[in-house]
Amino acid sequence: MWSPSRRRATWRRRPADVGCVVGSDHPTGPQLRYGFETAVEPWAPAWNAPNLTVAADAAVADTGQRSLRLWAAPGDVAPPAIGTFDVTGLSPGGTVTFRIRYLAGSGRVRPYVQDTDGGIHWPVMTPPALQPQGWTTCSWQVPPVAVRSVGLELDSAGNAGLVVALDTVEW
Repeated sequence: MWSPSRRRATWRRRPADVGCVVGSDHPTGPQLRYGFETAVEPWAPAWNAPNLTVAADAAVADTGQRSLRLWAAPGDVAPPAIGTFDVTGLSPGGTVTFRIRYLAGSGRVRPYVQDTDGGIHWPVMTPPALQPQGWTTCSWQVPPVAVRSVGLELDSAGNAGLVVALDTVEW
C-alpha cells in the first residue's frame, strides 16, 4: 500500500512490491511502450541536460535492433535524467518496467515519476545493481499522484562517467 511520506518529494512502498532482477528473461505482463527502434523521441533529458549524452544504439539491444545509450558525465557534476511525457495508459498503482544494461564507468541509476505539479517521486528501493553482463529488469509501481512523466536518473561516480543502455520500457 502506498503512503506518501512528504508531499511531492518521495513515496514509500513495501520492499517486496518493487525490485530489480538481473537476468536475460523478459518481463511479463505490461505492454511494450518503448523499444527505441526508430528514434530517441519522445524521450529527452529531464534535468541537467549538459551532463547527459543520448543516442539510439544498434550495438546492444534487449528488444528488437536498438536501445537507448545513455552517458552521464564523470566527476562531481549534477546527475542528469532522461524521461518521457508520453505516459498514455499509466496511472497511480501501475507497474513500470525498464530493462537496463551496464556498459561502462561507475555509478547508479534510479527511476522517477514526475507529478503534474512538477514534483519528483522516487521509489523507495535499492537502486538496481548493474551487472557487467546481461540486462537488469527494474520494475516499480507508480505512486498515488497524477503522472506527468517517468524516467531514469544517472548518477556517475569516479572519472569514467556512467554508460548504460535502456530498452524495453513497459507498463
